[in-house]
Amino acid sequence: THALCVGNARSRNVIVSNFDLSVGGTLIQWVDVAKNLGVYLDSGLTFEHHCNKVYKQAMFKLKSMYNLKFLLDEATKLHLIKALIYPHLDYCSQIYYSFLTNYNQTKIQRLQNASVRFVCDLQYREHVTPHLIKLNVSGRLWRDLIIARPGEENALPWLGQAAA
Repeated sequence: THALCVGNARSRNVIVSNFDLSVGGTLIQWVDVAKNLGVYLDSGLTFEHHCNKVYKQAMFKLKSMYNLKFLLDEATKLHLIKALIYPHLDYCSQIYYSFLTNYNQTKIQRLQNASVRFVCDLQYREHVTPHLIKLNVSGRLWRDLIIARPGEENALPWLGQAAA
């Protein structure tokens, strides 16, 4: 059992260094990253560790399919991507994606672009947008999944905020 203190670095350091947490006489260890329901939470809520894990797992699966690239037709490759890659990208993305840095958002977008290049047999420098539209997966673009924060244009209702 572990405890995760969430907040800014200064507050976390004060709490972690000054307070011991125990339950039933058992000392609970403070950690910087904890996994809960498949999502890695970190003490700064940057989700960087989770993004790196998702990227590594999905890219490993994608690269392992590259040997089959020329043996499969486009429809079969698309089914493989939807079954093996997109679940990693989609799981809890509505929670963590808006908290990711631009660097990590770009990393996830590149993973999706690599998936489209695999399906359509594209070279690295070819644009993927026309192929996303052709494959009818343009709604899966990560930039379309960004959840706007309250007060921003097209903001989705958040907890405690009345739906329009």
